[in-house]
Amino acid sequence: MIKSINYSILTVEQLYTLTQGLLNIYNAMPEPHEVLTPFVAKAKKHFNAFSNAFEVNHKNPYTPLKAQKDSERDEAFVAFRNFVEACSHRRNPEVARVAEKIMSIINRYGWTLWRSGYKTETAKIDNLVADLEANQNEELAVIGARDWLDELEAANANFKEVAMKSILQAEEDATLTETRVPLESALRSLLSITELLNESEQSAEMKELIESLNEAITPAMATARAAQTRQQNQESNNINPN
Repeated sequence: MIKSINYSILTVEQLYTLTQGLLNIYNAMPEPHEVLTPFVAKAKKHFNAFSNAFEVNHKNPYTPLKAQKDSERDEAFVAFRNFVEACSHRRNPEVARVAEKIMSIINRYGWTLWRSGYKTETAKIDNLVADLEANQNEELAVIGARDWLDELEAANANFKEVAMKSILQAEEDATLTETRVPLESALRSLLSITELLNESEQSAEMKELIESLNEAITPAMATARAAQTRQQNQESNNINPN
């Protein structure tokens, strides 16, 4: 029996690697089964389209710049957060009180929000800045945090500008989402017909093929599940930083 694949938890990179491995197994068959041939061909066709979109995504000139701008806003957030925390230890009781109040607002959006994904972090910073500017503008001045918040707001704006350019660049080519859906469908069909052939023929060749496929699927899914667990733990920590 072929091991099940939970496509929903596979990242783009993981799906790419797994598909490549599975197709290599079929390509290595000494005498390709005539029933499998059209299914393999269809999977190859959709993998080629997915591969092209994958390469375009990784060659997007804005991809490394986006990572750089994200790193810069991470630094800006941590600097602002740590400055406010430091102010909470000032001997001046008014400065300490205001700092603790602002810290509670930061906590509301996530003390470690900089570890979130691009979209989530962008939204949280937007909301945090808007909240502070609308309700704590005078108090920011009391502890001297206005400049730190301005730097965070500017860093987030710079990231959003590059992210938008990256999206516009990617829209000119076939997207990963558009090519991923038919690829997953083709793989499901290929693996299903393979399993049916194995049940009907019970040949040594089909048994060996199933074993090889499972040897590729098992570690791939273990890696994907481990990554999913780490992500869920991280999101839980972001919600409950304390």
